[in-house]
Amino acid sequence: MEERLKAQPNSPELLGWKALLLARLGERAEGEEALRIFVQMVGTGSGNSLVVNPLYARRVLLTMAVLGHQDEVFDRLTHLRHPRPDLIYSPEWDCIRGDPRFQAWLKSIAPSESK
Repeated sequence: MEERLKAQPNSPELLGWKALLLARLGERAEGEEALRIFVQMVGTGSGNSLVVNPLYARRVLLTMAVLGHQDEVFDRLTHLRHPRPDLIYSPEWDCIRGDPRFQAWLKSIAPSESK
């Protein structure tokens, strides 16, 4: 990853993958820093008014979830009405699937989306 980032230091795609990989490896501080830079690169606004480029929103949410920012993840999920099927079914999201807020969110979206 570092070699690729040396060749393309301004690639949001690579920086997003780096943040997620660091989070998955348990490198919390490094993952947080990479996520912060990634969000600066692909988002506008801040806090609850942060808007992330839709191409990267899933990776931002997943990285936040892996890093333990469940409150922020659920704040953002409530605005999603048409989630991708992987958000509902992929084991990547097991880090939040057991949270009662995830089940409540599933019930709040269209029934055909959660089956």
